Amino acid sequence: MYTNVIDPRMEMHRLTRSIVAAYLDLLEILIRCPDALADRQEKMEDLRSLFINTHHLINEYRPQQARDTLCMMLEMQKNERIEIAKRFRIQLDTARQTLRQCLDALPNQLELDNDIQINIQQCLINEHQIKTNDVEPITVTSNCRPQQQIVNKDRLLFDLFCSD
Repeated sequence: MYTNVIDPRMEMHRLTRSIVAAYLDLLEILIRCPDALADRQEKMEDLRSLFINTHHLINEYRPQQARDTLCMMLEMQKNERIEIAKRFRIQLDTARQTLRQCLDALPNQLELDNDIQINIQQCLINEHQIKTNDVEPITVTSNCRPQQQIVNKDRLLFDLFCSD
């Protein structure tokens, strides 16, 4: 059995060549003297030990194969999530642009409370900066908490559309 193989790939090539050579020797023995039972059994034992060694070497690769498969799956999931974040960012920018156009289209003569005007200005000035980078996580930066800004925006839209 091979336990500490320096280069498993080269060792696999050597074992494969040895298996082919032993098989050809077995065929030669069968062609030249088919009655030589001892020679046939010796070659069969050689082939059996070569296949056992090959099987052992293949089994040593299984943990590495599992690690590589796991790394590949994680990389695919990471790329998928980055793509989803990019698409979300595009949709978010489109929604912001649409909202900005709607707010700009409102007539200037519309009399709003001072609180609502301040909230509109804060929402337009302090937009969330979301970074979708491979290295940095998604962060939200602004002067107030994001949940508070969402509540303020909801209240602002409610006040704009539901006021009589």
